[in-house]
Amino acid sequence: MDFTEWIENPSTHSTAHIFDPIPPQRFGSAVDKTSTTVDTGAKILQNGDVRFKIYAPSARTVEIRFPQLTAKQMYEAHHYDAAYLTKHAQPWMGLPEYTLTLEREDDFFIGILPYSHVTRSHRHFRVFIDGVHVLEPHMPVCFNGDCYENYVEIPDPDMKDILLQNIPHGSVTTDVYWSSVMNRLVRQLVYTPPDYRQSGSTYPVIYLHQGRSDTETGWVYSGKVPEIMDNLIAAGRAVPAIIVMNNGMLRTAADGTERYDGFLEMICKDTIPYVEANYRCKTDKWNRGLAGLSMGGMQACQGGLSHPELFSSLGLFSCSIRLRDIELDFEQNQHLAMLRGDLKRVEAAYRLIYRGNGIGEIARDPVIMEDDAWLAEHGVDQLSCYRRTVFSDNCGEHEWSTFRRCFHEYMQLAFR
Repeated sequence: MDFTEWIENPSTHSTAHIFDPIPPQRFGSAVDKTSTTVDTGAKILQNGDVRFKIYAPSARTVEIRFPQLTAKQMYEAHHYDAAYLTKHAQPWMGLPEYTLTLEREDDFFIGILPYSHVTRSHRHFRVFIDGVHVLEPHMPVCFNGDCYENYVEIPDPDMKDILLQNIPHGSVTTDVYWSSVMNRLVRQLVYTPPDYRQSGSTYPVIYLHQGRSDTETGWVYSGKVPEIMDNLIAAGRAVPAIIVMNNGMLRTAADGTERYDGFLEMICKDTIPYVEANYRCKTDKWNRGLAGLSMGGMQACQGGLSHPELFSSLGLFSCSIRLRDIELDFEQNQHLAMLRGDLKRVEAAYRLIYRGNGIGEIARDPVIMEDDAWLAEHGVDQLSCYRRTVFSDNCGEHEWSTFRRCFHEYMQLAFR
């Protein structure tokens, strides 16, 4: 395939810090005009391969380590056999890494990551020089795993809606406000649709949260929420909506590290009132949704099922319906009481309960399979408001290619 369109599109290389491609690496002094430049960093080739070139004249070894690629290759080789994968692929987050060893060429180290449907989409990685993890300054940077990491955006032809097009574009606003629950200032990013500034209309709202070890910026810069929303709205495939992104890692002292009670209380008591006081949004539950990925999806499940008076649309992406870091017993997950017994009240309370996973997540994680069985046993999978999708075209691992697909589909169903 020829990926020139992707290579030239700003969405492929724009980051929180720069919209245009990162300039070539400069050697020498630009002041006295004796400098030269070399095209280092991570470069997408026309066929989708990624060429890595790193200046390290004193190094002995340079490696690039990719989480999850080895696991995805394993899934493919064993045809997503759940029995094999749950035994041989470490459950949940303990996944093997794929290591690309770069070869020395003079003062540089160079290597190629071949393109495949396994590698495509947002691909974060860590650079190791002589065994030490370093941040390569001539490659894009994101925040992931509680630290900054390098990444590359590899063409994903099944997700063209992440590309910037010549259409009307929405805006992303940064808000800082006081949370009485957290007893501190907090920050949120807010996407407003393309016609927000001119229309005078009011809009539904989705409160969208990221996964563990990420921040409120993740959905904008790694998840490509603005690009996806702009493209869906322009094509008439999504209801124009406001997307509010807070940092799901926020905790109160009572929460400790694993509980979400304080964060969800903040959303209900501080965030929603702030948004409704400062943005033109619809304020009834039928125009309010709660969604997230991984940890954020568990927050959406707990918060949404605990507050049917506030939310009518739930987006549960790449997550368990249980608070798996605290309690796996279904009976002890009190928010699931909403789904037991009389399902007519569920139909009356919600217009959409969406669950999305990748096939790789399901094949190696018995917790997700147990959730599916429990929901079927209680008849939830037969509800008209319930939607279930398993993505396989991208190997369905716990990564942005899956999270984007979940959000992309969810927004085409929300508020319909």
